Amino acid sequence: MLQTLKTYFGYDSFRPLQEDIIRHLMDRKDALVLMPTGGGKSICYQLPALLSEGTAVVVSPLISLMKDQVETLCANGIAAGALNSNNDETENASLRRACMEGKLKLLYISPEKLLVEANYLLRDMHISLFAIDEAHCISQWGGSDILFGRAKATLAVIRHEETATRKGKKKKVVVTKELPFGLAGGESEDLFEALRGLRKQLADQEGLPAYIVLSDKVLHLLSISRPTTIEDFGSISGIGEYKKKKYGKDFVNLIRQFT
Repeated sequence: MLQTLKTYFGYDSFRPLQEDIIRHLMDRKDALVLMPTGGGKSICYQLPALLSEGTAVVVSPLISLMKDQVETLCANGIAAGALNSNNDETENASLRRACMEGKLKLLYISPEKLLVEANYLLRDMHISLFAIDEAHCISQWGGSDILFGRAKATLAVIRHEETATRKGKKKKVVVTKELPFGLAGGESEDLFEALRGLRKQLADQEGLPAYIVLSDKVLHLLSISRPTTIEDFGSISGIGEYKKKKYGKDFVNLIRQFT
């Protein structure tokens, strides 16, 4: 384990708790890890991914985070990719093929993309582990299921099931959704309502339906993550470059009033 840490990350030793967490995961046990920014939590799932067969699926709502993580991993010689709405279809198709061929060690994916891919790409992959990166994505964790979501947004239950057939075992991934789902302390209801009001104002000015400006799903993410810069605003899944430039200043100025 230390040799892999040194080879790919350049560290001679672990930070506090890292080794205990990694050994826990290598024993195929679930873990909920809370660490301060810069505490080294990413290595807690990246190293087990390297030491295990298959591809680790890392769920993250922040496209900028995915990009930074993937660039760093690739620079360290680790096969990684990010499947999200900012990619063109050619790039996503190449990533899907690499996953099914077992060429990636880590696949970063947004919650929305995960729901779309669950019964297609994930079904055909050899998955080593799931990691939910970013605390505001976590709703609940238990047993063989992984639950994640946002307050009053999407709760997804991911479960691997194997059924016996004449030709052997057939694997499928089951995803169900429940609405609403409250995450205590995770979302500001006042901010969400203020965001809805601003969205309506902007939509009325342009003569557009409100959801064309930003979807409710994006508003929930904004009211949880509360980005205070235009760049952070643009990194939220579902916004993109065009809406970042067009609406970023108005929404960030409003969010700053609640932080």
